[in-house]
Amino acid sequence: MKNNPQIIVIAFLVFAIDRILKIAGIQGCFSIICFSESRNTGAAFGLFSGMTWIFIIAALVVIFLALLYYNKTKNSVAKLGLAFIIAGTLSNFIDRIAFGYVIDIIRLSFMQNLFNIADISNLAGALLLLIGLKKTKRS
Repeated sequence: MKNNPQIIVIAFLVFAIDRILKIAGIQGCFSIICFSESRNTGAAFGLFSGMTWIFIIAALVVIFLALLYYNKTKNSVAKLGLAFIIAGTLSNFIDRIAFGYVIDIIRLSFMQNLFNIADISNLAGALLLLIGLKKTKRS
């Protein structure tokens, strides 16, 4: 990743926060956010459970393509989105390699499913990437 040190720092912080929260094993509820640990062998909402190797390969492809496009684009919004995607995908990739599942730790009081900071990072990254691509198209 070249020439946007702030974006790299943000991506590293997102990655580090996700790893720390997963390792810390925080338990309990605070307002609408509850922390507990769940093992997810699937994708979002537990879809496609047990397909760990497919998710590992998919993560490698996503990281490779995101790095490739990051270095080619000049759009800072797209770069930020890609950095979030790389950080989130890398953290969940580490879980899958180390444990065979992703550690989900966050549940909102109005939701049944758990998720993690990496999932939020991937979602935010996808949205920023779409905004950046749309912005680039207009130019």
